[in-house]
Amino acid sequence: MTLGYWNIRGIHRGNVTRYLLAYSQANWEEKTYTIMSGDWQQVKPDLMDFPNLPYLVDGDFKISETFAVHVYIAQKFCPSLYGTTPQEQARVTQLNRIGDDNFMNFIKMCFANGDNDKAGVTAKCMDGLAPLGNLLNDDRQFLQGQTPCIADFILFEHINYANHLSENQTYARYPKLEAFHARMANLPNFKEYYEGPHHAASAATWVPSPPAKVNIN
Repeated sequence: MTLGYWNIRGIHRGNVTRYLLAYSQANWEEKTYTIMSGDWQQVKPDLMDFPNLPYLVDGDFKISETFAVHVYIAQKFCPSLYGTTPQEQARVTQLNRIGDDNFMNFIKMCFANGDNDKAGVTAKCMDGLAPLGNLLNDDRQFLQGQTPCIADFILFEHINYANHLSENQTYARYPKLEAFHARMANLPNFKEYYEGPHHAASAATWVPSPPAKVNIN
């Protein structure tokens, strides 16, 4: 199986897709594209229906769009990530969309015209942890209870951005997130990837600048 994405961390689109592949023990490799080099534009027209990044190629099957890619990984390799009942799947879909929205709210600021700066991006990033992060205040282990779902990996990566931007002030504001982050980082199968060389290389660039107008690297 091949994952296609930019050669950057890639918020919930790139890194979370890598996390899900690692955690679910899929056999995968990555095809990376360099931002502003033109290499993606050269292959994009003939690659698949609705070409976009990230994408997955699994034999003859090709799929793009972040949520579709995440659901495919979960349903094929680790169904508990998406849920096994209509109720669980609806809830995970809801959590994913909330996680996506709160991630993009601060990432878009990096690319927008205007007077945005790193301090403003940091504040928006920290505020955005509340909707999902506050679910953990009842001492549940993960967002859905006792096992991780797709949205847990989105929240985990959001915490990584918050720690980076705030210089590790996240847990002073959200104490419950410290144990959650440690719990996620030590998940079987995922821990090896998260501490390994592929993650280190792909995670080095938080947001590409340029084209980002606010450099948060």
